[in-house]
Parts: sequence; structure tokens; C-alpha cells
Amino acid sequence: MDPVMKILFAFVISLYVFAGTLSAVPIPFDLRDRSTTAEIVSGAITRGGVTATLTPIVSGSTGALNQTASAFGINASTSDDDTDTLDGGAGAESISLLFNTDIVFTQLGLSLLSAGESASLTIDGFASIPLSDTGVGSDIFSYASNNLVLTGQTVLLSWIGGNGFSFDNFTIDTDVPPTTVPESGTTLAFLGLGVFGLILFRRFRC
Repeated sequence: MDPVMKILFAFVISLYVFAGTLSAVPIPFDLRDRSTTAEIVSGAITRGGVTATLTPIVSGSTGALNQTASAFGINASTSDDDTDTLDGGAGAESISLLFNTDIVFTQLGLSLLSAGESASLTIDGFASIPLSDTGVGSDIFSYASNNLVLTGQTVLLSWIGGNGFSFDNFTIDTDVPPTTVPESGTTLAFLGLGVFGLILFRRFRC
């Protein structure tokens, strides 16, 4: 392969990789958006073609997802419960997330997680991750590894200790390894354009 062809080939590969990275768009889920989530036993929210199904879990009791103007959590069936946070007033509370496709879980947003309080995040197949107050009003936790969630697996956010916290939001990505360069229509279009350019170049050289 002559030097010019090598340069053109490298250019085509670069276009292919670049197009694949363009397809990786973070998808945020805001649980305090009152237009998407109401007080129900379980809730499905769709964003960017991905559906997340949230299920409340209360140790020794039952409860419903509850959204207010300032917080999102579980309203347990007993009267001694903080109705819009994850807490332990009526039993340890957790929220399970189930997705309809393979995703990577990239970010978690909590609030009301004060000093001395604790929570945990468990991504199915990996060790539980402890969560504690970061010292700012809204606690943002980002994940770059051990965060692959396959279809049918769950992500579990759990109260561990303290007065409770609000589950504000989370962000996912559909750019799932090992296929980090998806065969999207845009990617294939770039690849086809590059190959077409190589064919024309060879034809006019001959």
C-alpha cells in the first residue's frame, strides 16, 4: 500500500471511530420532574429510548414511590415514615432500577444526605458501593468502571443509616462495552463515504 493510500485508510478509520463516539449520548433521568413520576407502587420512566422501571422495597413493610416538590423517595404504609425520602422509619428502604436494554450507569444524584448518614449503591454483579455526604448541597457520584448493567440486571439504591435522603436523579449511557463503537446508521454512513472516496481515488489514479 502506497503512502497516499495509507493516509486515506487512516482517515477512513478515524471517521468510523469518531462517528461511533458521537452516538454515545448521556441520558439523564430526573426523578423530581413531576410530569414523569407520580406516587405509584412501581414506575416506568422512558428517556432516550431507554425505559427504567423503579420498584420500592421496604424491609418488613410495603410502600409507594413518592415525589414532592423537594424530594423523591418511598412513602411506607406505616405512619412513622418520612414520606419522600429513603429512610428507616418503617424499615430499611431501597429502590430497585431495572432497564429494558443494556446500559452503563454513569452518575447518581442525591440530596438531604447529611454528615453521619449513609447509603449504598449496588450494581448487579459488582460489590456494593458505600455512599456518604460529599459536603455539598447535592451529592453527585460518578462511575467510570464496574457500572455495566445488562438487560434483566438491577441497580439497587439503599438507605443504610441516618435520617434519610432524596433520590434526585441518575444518568446512564447506551454506549455499552465491548462494542464501544456501535454499528449505527451514522457510523456506517461515514464508513461508506470513506470507502467510496478510496474507490474514486484509485479509479482516477489509474
